[in-house]
Amino acid sequence: MKHLFSTSLFLIALLVGIQNSQAQLGEKFNVTVRGSLDDQKGLKDYNNVRVAILWHSDDINLENSKKWNISPATSTVDKKGKFKFTLTQAPPLSSCIVTRRFALAIGFIVAFDDANQNQKLDKEEKILGLSEKHAMSFVRGNYIKGLNAFEKDIKKRIVTLRKLKNGIWVNKVVPKEIHKLPNTGFDDLTPIKKKKIKVKVVIPKKLNDLNAPNWT
Repeated sequence: MKHLFSTSLFLIALLVGIQNSQAQLGEKFNVTVRGSLDDQKGLKDYNNVRVAILWHSDDINLENSKKWNISPATSTVDKKGKFKFTLTQAPPLSSCIVTRRFALAIGFIVAFDDANQNQKLDKEEKILGLSEKHAMSFVRGNYIKGLNAFEKDIKKRIVTLRKLKNGIWVNKVVPKEIHKLPNTGFDDLTPIKKKKIKVKVVIPKKLNDLNAPNWT
């Protein structure tokens, strides 16, 4: 993949965050993700293809797949390449940055080869593609005040991810060439208010051709 997001902020957050909290985030949600595949690879069928949210723990390094958390909600793909599923649960804490004031998780919208059809991304199974233009977010707590306090802790200005909203949202990926925020080489995320946004998940001929969302 052309873009991999930095892990430094996440590692620092874990150091200053609440380390002893093991409880899952029990809120209930009703967020539908729908769209279609941009099948550049020309797959013969979609029988084993599933679309879900990959709530990350640190990065999308394929060697660290055992750390990833695929959303319990997944979708099959019909013959026309369309999918639809509804998120009702928050991501687990293991996929969140947890500070004194807020919890935050970012998720890729991915297609994967569910060879054994157990609706999970197992270690031996492969990611086939992802959405280059949309990503998910989960926020709980006093986010903006938390970011301001977090900046003081790490002595660094955080310019991206400031528009995120509480709850689970589908976000538009805003590349650095468009947002032009100062002193950052990373993409930003902007929540989409439309409830029926259609997401395009790209399945490239080669996985390294993907222009994956890149943020910190």
